[in-house]
Amino acid sequence: MQNKSKSPFKIALSKFIHNKIAMLSVIFLLIITIVSIIAPLIAPFPVNQQDLLNIKGEMTAQNILGTDSGGRDNFSRLLYAGRISLSIGITSTIGMLLIGITVGVISGYFGGIVDTLLMRITEFVMLFPFLIFAIVLNAALGDKIKNPYGSAIILVLVIIVLSWGGIARLVRGKVLQEKRK
Repeated sequence: MQNKSKSPFKIALSKFIHNKIAMLSVIFLLIITIVSIIAPLIAPFPVNQQDLLNIKGEMTAQNILGTDSGGRDNFSRLLYAGRISLSIGITSTIGMLLIGITVGVISGYFGGIVDTLLMRITEFVMLFPFLIFAIVLNAALGDKIKNPYGSAIILVLVIIVLSWGGIARLVRGKVLQEKRK
């Protein structure tokens, strides 16, 4: 009888599934994701509908989280805000992975001057302080983007541009490891 060893992924998945806090977190994240996706169906009011007679209103049966200083329902705005947050997270992760994996594979596969050049660029990008760069870029470009989601677009671009370095280094290491086999 052969003794099959588990892959690192299966070991990690097994540990993850047996961790109660991790599973509770996944369930909570799924609930937030589903609620954010179906926000237009379950939001009691349109996201920007104003009730000028109910500015900074308290919690009522109609406005379960009250209203803001513009008379807009806080619960509806919270549901829609989840959609924006998920969009920012998913878009930046995809962009970051595309750049990081591409740079890492090219660097590890070709080696030599290409590897040296790409890794120096990667290290340079990783040196930037993320928060300061995001604030400065948002202040400089925030008014120039004629899009209601201008700040979100800038945030996604900053996350993509400054976050791919670690992935590139990891992928490069794996490519070099496979190349040596």
